[in-house]
Amino acid sequence: MRIIYLLFFSALPTLFWAQKISPIIDLEQKSLIDCFLLLEQQAEFPNLPKKDKLAKGRYVFAQLQKAQAAQEPILAQLKDLELQHQSFLVVNAIRVWAKASDLEQLAQRADIARILPNPNMQASFPVAHGSKSYSNWGIEQVRAQLLWALGFKGAEVVLAGQDTGYDWEHPAINSQYRGTAQNDHNYNWHDAIHEASPLHNTSDNPCGFDAQAPCDDHAHGTHTMGTMAGLAPNETIGLAPESQWIGCRNMDRGWGSPASYLECFEWFLAPTNLSGSDADPSKAPDVINNSWGCPPVEGCHPDNFALLRQAVINLKAAGIMVVVSAGNEGPSCGSIQNPAAIFGESFVVAASNIDDQIAGFSSRGPSLTPSNDKPKPDIAAPGVNIRSSVLNEGYSSSSGTSMAGPHVAAAVALLLSAAPELKGDVERIEEILRQSALPLPGEDCGGLAQDAHPNFTAGWGRLDLWRALALVRPNLVYPIMEDNAYKLSILPNPSQGKLIVLLPDSYDEIEYRLFNLLGQEVARGNAPLLGRSLPLDFSAIPQGSYLLNLWPKGRKSEQFSAKLILQH
Repeated sequence: MRIIYLLFFSALPTLFWAQKISPIIDLEQKSLIDCFLLLEQQAEFPNLPKKDKLAKGRYVFAQLQKAQAAQEPILAQLKDLELQHQSFLVVNAIRVWAKASDLEQLAQRADIARILPNPNMQASFPVAHGSKSYSNWGIEQVRAQLLWALGFKGAEVVLAGQDTGYDWEHPAINSQYRGTAQNDHNYNWHDAIHEASPLHNTSDNPCGFDAQAPCDDHAHGTHTMGTMAGLAPNETIGLAPESQWIGCRNMDRGWGSPASYLECFEWFLAPTNLSGSDADPSKAPDVINNSWGCPPVEGCHPDNFALLRQAVINLKAAGIMVVVSAGNEGPSCGSIQNPAAIFGESFVVAASNIDDQIAGFSSRGPSLTPSNDKPKPDIAAPGVNIRSSVLNEGYSSSSGTSMAGPHVAAAVALLLSAAPELKGDVERIEEILRQSALPLPGEDCGGLAQDAHPNFTAGWGRLDLWRALALVRPNLVYPIMEDNAYKLSILPNPSQGKLIVLLPDSYDEIEYRLFNLLGQEVARGNAPLLGRSLPLDFSAIPQGSYLLNLWPKGRKSEQFSAKLILQH
């Protein structure tokens, strides 16, 4: 028995280090293996500032630098082994090109937690459509033009995108590029494509590699940026035309890798000059659009999901919102399968059409890695036949969740221009967008009924900027009484619980729902009207701010909404 006992324990260290190496890494491979060394030590943020985006960004950056210092002994070993490598900060990890024997040696280090693969993948691009329209219908549907009328067009807000690159000289997006105003590409552009993807059939890239100025080798990125910030004569395409944008190329004509996505995320945390040095968190964007996905076919794998997820977590901690397209693998339930849409920390966007129906191609939840408190998608936005900028100073219409995500990123810019105090408060911005979205029906996905709110088809509903503005600047919205959404009054408001809602017309019966600031339903019911008056009693509801939605019974499309404050 003693011999067996000793043999058993002597085998444990071997098993332990061997289990650190991802099972999808082929240790029989004769050529160098492209992979990540994920360190045991990761940054923590115990004293994260509650407000002030710049303070958050600087604090997170400093904490990440402290964690990165743990790489030094590993980097020294890589140098001794003469292995090519790339150090990361946004996640404490090192990309390395190594032989199987080198990985087996590195896995025995206590400071290395896992050795993860870096496969390549291809983006799921939208389908192009011809269009005679010279405007983006989505602008009107989400009511961005009403915020424009009040002077909120995204000024003093920085948008970002990582994509196939951007045609910065396109007249629709040139003046909004931060590098144009500064006459300098430093801190405004980064190219994470350093060589041709092995998955591409040619090494000829029209932009080259390590481009020193923004360039788009596909047109996808230019289209998404036009939806966010585009403005040109006779072309109304962008929601936030007074915002500024910065960009990062993460794909070689549609082909990328987890490493290129991670590199762009890191650059957004603290943009650098063109040589990749002197990182400055004060130049970070307010929101990042991510119209890409990382599918399992020649792509991301559960073994390396942690890398991109940790990057999203750290960016949010730094006060940067991460907007992600849900994907184009619908209409099946459970088709949100790919990073970064599967992460609870991402703000995930489905695509809707002009009739407020979720597009058939839009991926549905539950996601591959479901989060009970954050079902995906979060909301929906216009994503069918969206007109925007493309290469060679052109314009074209495309459909995809890639088109929906930019609507939401730009919506954030409009809200921040209306309420600058929200900068850096990512959780609050996300709550506002969810709470103010126009509810849309679901499809029985994930065991939820079709009228569930939220649901796994449209999330909390379709983006509505006017309703969102009502939550942050009610003094501007309610006096205007622009349409049915606000043609009602609550007396008294603030209320101790018992109140009367005055509606614009008389109805037989009203259905109502009350939501808190997290978008959670706290009360519902039906009640008859007394003329145009609806008496309600919310005395049992805790004090705070709420959104009251109500509509004539059986006619939910005629919905009214109002903000309610309870003060017991």
